[in-house]
Amino acid sequence: MTADVRGRIIVITGAGSGIGEALAGRFRQDGALVAGCDLPHALEAAGVACDLAVAADVTNSEEMNAFAAQVVDRFGHIDALIANAGAAKLATIQDGAWDDIELVIRVNLFGVLHAIRAVLPAMRDQGQGRIVALASRNAEICPPGLVGYNASKAALVAATRTLAHELRGSDILVNNLIPGPTKTSMNPRGTLPPDTSYPTANMLVTLPSGGPSGRTFFEEQDYPMFSRFSSQE
Repeated sequence: MTADVRGRIIVITGAGSGIGEALAGRFRQDGALVAGCDLPHALEAAGVACDLAVAADVTNSEEMNAFAAQVVDRFGHIDALIANAGAAKLATIQDGAWDDIELVIRVNLFGVLHAIRAVLPAMRDQGQGRIVALASRNAEICPPGLVGYNASKAALVAATRTLAHELRGSDILVNNLIPGPTKTSMNPRGTLPPDTSYPTANMLVTLPSGGPSGRTFFEEQDYPMFSRFSSQE
């Protein structure tokens, strides 16, 4: 049973494909107002899934700040951010192309931080907000040949816990979401439909005041690997 999101302003990065597009469609279907960003080539799909679609690169802080400003200008505030945009490239530590490793870390870690930094001023001004960053079990199992992806997702979990500490005492809650092995263009071998994680995303953007922060969730539950690191302890 999902919570009522009617009228909530939800920002989603990477909203033009895969999980981001699917979540945007589900939230919008349930009555939320969705603002999404993606790269220019995916803007048409984002425009179908979202109420507002903007071409913006998460690795560019100026573009993300401008996107957040457009959202506030259009809707007046931001209730939640789902930092979904991500990248993955095969690369081993010794032989992988350095540009590929660096790109993945820029998107998966720095891109999330740019998105968070862009929406935080509005959330602080309004006194509340919910932030959800997409993590991965790769931060735990670390399969070979994906050094940039594995390392970026592990660092993202640490960054989320850090931010939860920094926001303690406010009504801005920040958590990670593990979507599971979702079938997308980035993961064609995935087994789950792109909207599988919607119930967990819905739960996290509608958390009540005083709810969990600095945690990692999978299938609406604390993920055991990271649950003992709660920023509330």
